[in-house]
Amino acid sequence: PRFLLVNRAARPVFVQQVSSSEVLEVPSGASVPLHWYRGECHKKRQLSLSLDRANVWNWTGGFAADVVGSVFLRMTRQGSTHVYFMRVDIR
Repeated sequence: PRFLLVNRAARPVFVQQVSSSEVLEVPSGASVPLHWYRGECHKKRQLSLSLDRANVWNWTGGFAADVVGSVFLRMTRQGSTHVYFMRVDIR
């Protein structure tokens, strides 16, 4: 696969392609291939992350998965002031 998701966080991370309902769980310490859904290969490729299936933690804003660099994401918890920051490295 061209894209490989590697989770180095201490907890599972949930990944969703922007404008798709499909959710992919990436367990802590795991690597999983990313496959784009529904012919999205010609549209802007963006992903969104959450610390659960968006039941308690909101989804982050979308970020480009095919642009090399680092992205810093701020995850917020619904109805709370709890915030979790995550760095995403794209290589």
